Amino acid sequence: MANREKQTIDYSNITLPDIIRIKTKHDVPFYELETSEKRDVLIFIKRHKIDIKVFGQKWYDLLSNKFYVRQYLPKSESSNGVLLHLNTFESFDSFYEFLRGDIYKDSCFYGYVFSEREIKEYSLDLQSLNFDSFIDYSIDSLLSDSALATINNKLKKNIDRAKAIIGWFKRSRPVSSYAKLREKYRLFVRQFDFREAKTVFFSMLLRRDVDVAKEAIIEFACKHDQTDGLSFGSVLLAYGKDAVLHIIERIRKSDWPLFANKKLKYLKDMLAAYDGGSYVLSRSLGFNKDLQLYYVENKYIIERRVFMYDHQYFGSFEEFADYIDGDLSNADLTYAPILSDGLDDYKFNENTKYPIFWECVNCRVEKLYQEGSFIVNQKWLDTDGATLLWTQYKFTKFFNFVHFLNGDLSNADLLFCDGIENIKKISGLKIDGIKIRSDVAERMGLPIKSFSSQKYAPISFEQPERYEIETSKAFNVKRFEEDGYSNVVSYITDIHLLHRFAAYKCKTAEDVDYVTRLVAKTLCEQATRINLIGGDTSSDFGIFRTFVSSLALCREYGDFFFTLGNHELWGLNGKKLNSIIKRYSAVLDEFGGGRMHLVQNDVYYYDDRWTKISEKELMKISSEGLKAKTRGASVVLFGGIGFAGKNDLFNANNGIYMDVLNREEEIHESDKFIALYHKITTAFKGKNLIVLTHMPMEDWGGRSLCAEDGVVYVSGHNHRNYFHDDGKKRIYADNQIGYRGKTLSFKSVAIDLDYDWFADYGDGIYQITREDYVRFYRGINEYVSFNREYSKLFMIKREKTYMFLMQTSKGKLMILNGGSIRRAGDHSLEYFYEHLVKYSASINMYLASYCKYQRQISDEIKRIGGDGRIHGSIIDIDFLNHLYINPLDGTITPYFAHSMVDKFVYENLPSLLKYQCPSLFRNYKKLIAKNENGKGLVLYDDCLSLSKEKTYVSSTDMYRVSRILNGLQCTIKYNVVRLWSDEFVADVTKENGKMIVSGIINPEPSNRTDDRLENLGEHDS
Repeated sequence: MANREKQTIDYSNITLPDIIRIKTKHDVPFYELETSEKRDVLIFIKRHKIDIKVFGQKWYDLLSNKFYVRQYLPKSESSNGVLLHLNTFESFDSFYEFLRGDIYKDSCFYGYVFSEREIKEYSLDLQSLNFDSFIDYSIDSLLSDSALATINNKLKKNIDRAKAIIGWFKRSRPVSSYAKLREKYRLFVRQFDFREAKTVFFSMLLRRDVDVAKEAIIEFACKHDQTDGLSFGSVLLAYGKDAVLHIIERIRKSDWPLFANKKLKYLKDMLAAYDGGSYVLSRSLGFNKDLQLYYVENKYIIERRVFMYDHQYFGSFEEFADYIDGDLSNADLTYAPILSDGLDDYKFNENTKYPIFWECVNCRVEKLYQEGSFIVNQKWLDTDGATLLWTQYKFTKFFNFVHFLNGDLSNADLLFCDGIENIKKISGLKIDGIKIRSDVAERMGLPIKSFSSQKYAPISFEQPERYEIETSKAFNVKRFEEDGYSNVVSYITDIHLLHRFAAYKCKTAEDVDYVTRLVAKTLCEQATRINLIGGDTSSDFGIFRTFVSSLALCREYGDFFFTLGNHELWGLNGKKLNSIIKRYSAVLDEFGGGRMHLVQNDVYYYDDRWTKISEKELMKISSEGLKAKTRGASVVLFGGIGFAGKNDLFNANNGIYMDVLNREEEIHESDKFIALYHKITTAFKGKNLIVLTHMPMEDWGGRSLCAEDGVVYVSGHNHRNYFHDDGKKRIYADNQIGYRGKTLSFKSVAIDLDYDWFADYGDGIYQITREDYVRFYRGINEYVSFNREYSKLFMIKREKTYMFLMQTSKGKLMILNGGSIRRAGDHSLEYFYEHLVKYSASINMYLASYCKYQRQISDEIKRIGGDGRIHGSIIDIDFLNHLYINPLDGTITPYFAHSMVDKFVYENLPSLLKYQCPSLFRNYKKLIAKNENGKGLVLYDDCLSLSKEKTYVSSTDMYRVSRILNGLQCTIKYNVVRLWSDEFVADVTKENGKMIVSGIINPEPSNRTDDRLENLGEHDS
């Protein structure tokens, strides 16, 4: 029999429509295909090396004077995604060449004038080119007389839909099985196809069928993600902790390990946080005009992180009011179809928004460029000018924006739109009142309206100016030291916006607005959780207001704490100090959304939320009362202007406050501040305390006053940039922007955000409560679930080292290891108290080098693009790939894991990376090359060879060791002993530390902890 040669198909003449027909059996354009079908077509082209490019939109951008092409590419062989890559070209020639002449379809050349050469060389048919836009609608239809009728029709449809939903549930029979639940769920979502349909379904079903549907609901929660409408928070609130534990157990035993691991972790964390009770409940409620349903949204928050949520929807006001027990505080009922005078019997507060009788009489259109998008805001106003309805249209392409507005750019805010001067090439555009920078207006040949040279004239003082020059080196030092701290605080002082206007050579009000917003935008982009702005921001009150309103755009990134400076007092010169403080505070309240705070002789402390203690209250409260009030605070902030009462050279006599304060009043204010300061530093010794003042300490406290150890001081005013931080004295006055230059940025100081719940307790053995135990762990930023029954709960404290034990109803002592328990043997509380400090010191001595080793490995994993998270003895490379670091001999075991049982161990890290994480492997090789063939890298050994070989390991022993390390790491990080080994010898040595760790990891069989002691809800942070 003759050999047959393998037949090769010739694809040289194949077209894109041919490929679409081959792969999808469709005869449609590429853009109409489903994503998976697009990917199949693209993979076919790539696999067979067919010389075809698939393009999306192509256009010329007038503002950048560049050409752009979107090109479809497959993400990867293993991915279902499609990448829409953006190609950029500086010239039409390169653009045309890349497209191979395909410039007529899906293209737009708005604003481009083709040269005679281009027309001739490429035989262009200008009549067939699109010089308009990619959209075919405009604002005309939205502003016509029928626009309000269209809105009302949409409203009617929403009302009809809400009525249909209510009727659907009235007619629908109760759900008693998973099969019925799934059927009802699919019918509902299919019939009511809107974004919140799934959540609305479970909200109403759970209230109606809460008892009969329990098993069906739990099964749904096991098999579906929260994106399918049923939140685990809703299940917990409806059926309690046992239901969630049941879900955890079922998922643990399931056949979907890839899906289960993240879900299990989330459920355990959620349960632990909820059980801990240390969360803040954030509730929003009211009437949703789009859904035409009443709603209550509950968010459970710890440290600004929403760990659990629950949504409730109601068809009637009566049902809604009954659910919230008639408390309409903070409810937004603006569009609710009820009358305000029918709410007299309900509770409300100043934030309650009452129903309005709305009559739309006017429409206002706002046009602006912001964060890379062209925006049109359409606002429908009532007779009082209040916004009734609001719609926003966003465009990424300038020509679509122009088309939508029919060329009417009048009054558009385009301050931040680079290249806008190029519109001078376009005739017929309406640009009257356009808001642009003066340099742009000049390039466009437009007249500019300059303000008086005195309007924003900056005033400087000789001494600060001299200091600024002398200390510029300290100012220019860029620092970001973490040094083992858990968080950072951002700070800046002396922005002096009027001096920034001079630096930018502002000529017009638009220039001033631009620079003010630019400064705010810069700080927004750098904002962290806590941001300090230490005075002398602006000596013009209106500019300060604009700055704050612009800064408010980023308030979701963290809280901003302001002090005033002496220059802020100039902005309201002639008014009394208290009146000025109130005016500035009102601005922060107006725009801050609860995230901007004025600090003036006040304390702010964080205990799940920021709470203020006013100057008046501080003067009355005792130090002990202050300690008790802030016992659970993770950080305390005190500050104010401070004033220069102790500065005999540069003070009120030099006119630094204008007419607001004289020298006698200045001294009085400093005396008042220093008295509060002494009370604060006494009460908060050992706390994470920040003192934010405009004036430096020597101005308000005198040269004899020394900084307190551990307190972070941030100040400005004198432009003498300086910082000192030896770990004890921490003074940061090195980000005073001052009079010179354009650039500015936040600097950061590292701090901890934890606290010791038992800080005021002396050494000893104490009986405590369950709440005390949970709050202690919350203070060190660890969350535990502890719901065990006990007779007594004990805390042992000695030399800031802790141990917690419980006594059972039978009198047996158990050591608490987070949320789990370990046998205490025959030892007494006194035995543990006697040996606690030496035991902890030995563990710390041995594991210090191990933890350093782990951090080095983690850093190298991060440098190649991996996760690097350390938990116990395991370091994550990514979700599936990990390194186990043996705490006894330091050996590294690289492995790939589907689950805790299904694991594959590779011979070495390079092998794991090459065959499981190819992109990280490439980065790994680059890192080795960069470091002179691996010199100094922990994770490199030139003797290692690559191998595909892997060994299946079902043992979970490494996870047992990792849990033990979690407990031991609490000893290292927080001096909390959670595990005890009788291998202990009462001498503090590294060898004894190793013996302790070894004894815990490999105990004698008779000493092993009974697994039955471990509860299902154990959560060892």
